[in-house]
This record gives sequence, C-alpha cells and structure tokens, in this order.
Amino acid sequence: MKKDFIYLASASPRRRALLEQIGVAYRALPAAIGEELRPGEGAERYVVRLAEAKAAAVWARTAAADSIVLTSGRVIEADHAWIEGTDIRYVRNDTVYAVPRGLVARVEAADGGPGLEDPDVRKSRERLAAGQAEDALRYARLALFRQPQSVSALQALAAAQIALGDSPRAQQTVEQALALEPGSPLSRELLGDALVEAGDFAAAREQYRLAAEAAPQPRVHKKLEALGPVICQTALGDLGLFRVTRPGPIPVYGPDDPATMRRVLASLDEQSGGLALVDGGWERRGFAAPDVAQGVILVVGSGYSAHPDRSAAAMRYVVEILGLPRADGPALRAFHDGAGRGATTILDAQGRTLSAVVETDDELLSHLEGLGDRAATVVLPDALSDALLGRLVRNAARCVLVVRDPTAVHVAPVYYKAWVKVGGAVRVVEPMCVLAVATNPVNRSGPDADAEGFRTAVARAIPELPVHDVVLEAARAKRRPFWRFLGLS
Repeated sequence: MKKDFIYLASASPRRRALLEQIGVAYRALPAAIGEELRPGEGAERYVVRLAEAKAAAVWARTAAADSIVLTSGRVIEADHAWIEGTDIRYVRNDTVYAVPRGLVARVEAADGGPGLEDPDVRKSRERLAAGQAEDALRYARLALFRQPQSVSALQALAAAQIALGDSPRAQQTVEQALALEPGSPLSRELLGDALVEAGDFAAAREQYRLAAEAAPQPRVHKKLEALGPVICQTALGDLGLFRVTRPGPIPVYGPDDPATMRRVLASLDEQSGGLALVDGGWERRGFAAPDVAQGVILVVGSGYSAHPDRSAAAMRYVVEILGLPRADGPALRAFHDGAGRGATTILDAQGRTLSAVVETDDELLSHLEGLGDRAATVVLPDALSDALLGRLVRNAARCVLVVRDPTAVHVAPVYYKAWVKVGGAVRVVEPMCVLAVATNPVNRSGPDADAEGFRTAVARAIPELPVHDVVLEAARAKRRPFWRFLGLS
C-alpha cells in the first residue's frame, strides 16, 4: 500500500472532505460494524475496539483481490481465491472456478496482503475483531471442515475459543496447529493466551518468549510485560512479579480430594526437604484429613459473631467434631472391607455384620427399623450429612455412626447435639491431631473484638487446648538480651 493512499472505513462525508483537503488519495469502503457502547466499556476501549473491527472488516475486503500464478507462468486475475480440498478455487465475474493445487505456483494479493486464505478464516477474524466470538467460532469450524489440516483455520478457531473462555479446547486446538507447523509464532502466542486464561502464568510466559524470539511483535512484548518478570528461580519454581490488568476476584486453584492433596504435599516435601505449612479454610478442610496433614492449628475470628462467647461456642463445636475418637476394631475392619464397594455396613454389639447396604439412605433406615435394638454400629463409606443424621434423630434406632475421619462429618451443630442427646454417637476410623487454637480479633464486617477478651473467651470454652493470639503475645514479649562474641586471632 502506498503511503499517499488509504482505505477509508467510513461513509462520513466530513472524513472524505478532510482527506481531500489534505491531498490524500483514498477509497471509501464503509464497514458495517455496530457502534453501540457496551456495558462498562470506557471511552478508550470503545474507540480502539471500533477501530480494530473496522480495520479488520476492510482488510478482509481489500485482501480479496488475488492473482493466481500457475506453474506455466500464466496469471489469472480473480476477485478472491481460497483453498478447498485439493483445489484452489477463485471467483471471477461472479463465477466460481477451480484449479488443481499442483498447477498453482503461488497466489498473490493485489495490495500486498496475504493472498491465499480461506474466506471463512477471514470472516472468523473479522467477526472476532468485531467482538462476535460465537460467529467467529462458526466460521473457523466451516474452514476446518473444508481443510482439516489448515493451520490458519486452527489458529482462528483457537482465538475464538479463547475469547469464549474455553481454555482447555483452545490449548488442544493450538497444539494441533503446532504439530502441523512447529514453532509458529502466532500459534505460540495463542497457546500463551490460552494458558493465561487457565491461570498457568509460568507456562504462558515461556510461550510468549518463544513467540517473541521467532518473530518480535509489540503485542507479544506487551503480554510479557503484563505477566511481569521472573524475580528469581527457587527450588519450588519461578518466583514472579505479576501486574494486575483488570479488577475482579482471584480464583484459588488447587486439588480438593485427599489423594491429590497428598501428592502435592509429597512433592513439596521432596522439593523443600522441610515441613510444609498449608493455609486453608473450612470449605477446603480436606487438607486437614489425617492421611494428609500430621497436625492442625485452628484459627477462629471474631467475625463469626458479634459476641465473643458465641464465636467461642462455635469453636467448641468444631473442636469436638475434629476430636472425635477412634472406632473399635470390628468397625475399622468393616470400614476397610466396605468402603471400596461403597457399602454401608450394620454391626451388632459384638461386631458381627448384620447387613450391608449399598444403595440409598431410605434403604439404610429400612434396615435399621427391621433390626431394631440389634443394630449397634453403622459404618458409613462416605460423609455424614444433615439429611441422613436428621432422619436418624427422628428414627427409633440409636447406634454409633462411623465415618472415615472428622472432615467427613458435614452436619450442623443442632443435628449433632440432638443425636448425642438421644443416645447416639459418632466415631472415626482415623482421628485427627488438633495442636492448638489461634484467635484473630479483627472483624472485617463490623467492630473488632477486644484481643485479650476474645482470646480468654475461646480459652475458657476449650480448656483442653492451648489458645494463643500470636500478634498480642508478640507485642507483649520483651526483647531478650543476648551476648555477641567476637573472635580475635
């Protein structure tokens, strides 16, 4: 394209007049792009989005002036050309023609742009630039239907998938493109985009680096800057400084099943060679399971209740649940025998099996009603829930319930206390080790509690465990004197 000639992506007569006044030759190609302001869109983003969308729309039209050069040297002028199967197809005077790809040396665009590209790939990019990701996805799939090995179609599909938030499929699509064209800078960049959406920033940084090395692009360098530099390398991986580019919650990624948690902690132990401290919440208490953690320190905040005594009572219940005692021998054997089959086992007072229930809570209650006082212990392979315990409280049968460990007890205090009051009990296969309780008087939703008063209330409710406020105690601690020895030779 000459510097004194431009394509005007607008029908505005004022813009045409302005270009004529400054002596710039132009061709008006109005782009049918909606100019509505999107919710929450700022002025700068609005202008940039419209400019990019109109530029992409006009580019798709101007790039459609193709010259097909055959191996014989003959040149065919066409409105536009594309690949379809084993043919090069082109439109000339509203008629579609086809030439075997083996007879085509190259395809050139009249304006110097990319000459040979599927029209649906062009439409996909145009729609994506206009913010129409679903349409972009549809056009990319149409292009792949005709040419399954098209790298440009795979790249267009991946870009649409990323825009729609489908990071796993986008990664698979880009990997297919890289298998066909290893080292493609655009494919590397798209893989980096997909990894960013998945939250794997270290891997994304590596893909951006490879893309920048293969073909330096300002937009790739901006993406690298947004991720931030690696501050240092540690035995556990890269330590990086990340720049926040948009507001919103930060998702916490990690395993939620005990088996995967054990593998993560084992890996940390192998890398660090020391003790791993896991900071978790009650909703992720699987990390506190006995077969995952060796010990647990509970933290209670004053935000649980406006009254310190109520917060202390709530912690009393948590400590009681986490401190449930171990079941007897027959129940332990029944758990290990039935857990793998998902079987609920009912034992008598001597530990003999009376029934093995594999189906629903209704079936369990039916068996208990039929067995009456002979049912002494019920061994559950899964968690104990409010729904089951509430029905057992209303049932005439009274027994000992056995679960894997305290983290499998998912019941409200009212149901647990009612069960114990009517003569029921709960035991575990693997007890937990609660080491201590820490108090935090800070309340983000209301006034803070008095630090010493709150710690005292919790300590009074849980006399069997040490209760500390580490901030309060650190402020009170006196600095210990120490000797400094100098060795002189």
